[in-house]
Amino acid sequence: MKTDSIARPHATAVPLNSIHSATLVLLLSGCAALIYQVLWIKQLSLVVGVEVYAITTGISAFFAGLGLGSYVFGRFADRQLRPVLLYALLELAVALLGIATTWLLTPAAAWFVAWQANVGLLAWALPFALVLIPATLMGGTLPVLIHALTPSAEHTAHYGGRLYAANTAGAIVGTLVSAFVLIPAFGMRGSAAAAATLNLVAAVLALGLV
Repeated sequence: MKTDSIARPHATAVPLNSIHSATLVLLLSGCAALIYQVLWIKQLSLVVGVEVYAITTGISAFFAGLGLGSYVFGRFADRQLRPVLLYALLELAVALLGIATTWLLTPAAAWFVAWQANVGLLAWALPFALVLIPATLMGGTLPVLIHALTPSAEHTAHYGGRLYAANTAGAIVGTLVSAFVLIPAFGMRGSAAAAATLNLVAAVLALGLV
């Protein structure tokens, strides 16, 4: 398929007929992200002891990470020769950190109590950071893949909207599946492993776009 003649500088444009595969990739990525979010909010209720504080901390850290990652990696992707490779690396890092965060939130309750006794409100930096770091990498996935698949500004609105919709649809599926299927069947760590598997599949599929 012929693409726009004005391509982004120093970027290798992926053919636009790869958009269907990219839609599946971001659907899987969005699904994994919200599985993690549901898991971490449930775990944070045990860490901080009060559910409303857990929800506030988890959601605040998650969306702060998404926003930060979107800004940082969106700008960084412009300077990459192979932004799809960057996307695959982000998904791999999310898989590793997603599992690590799920494991670390289990003993974090004892750490939080100890820190709170010594440093007061600064103890909240611990659960906030545990969610913020992987969420920042998640936030970079969507803008990086959009950069890779839209070699001209003309295509960004149309295909970017489609990819964003796929990512959002995956998030809805992830929320429902985690609460009603994964957690009852596999528990916290098993659910995190399922989400990490989705990240790895998304990374492999993305590499097929180049």
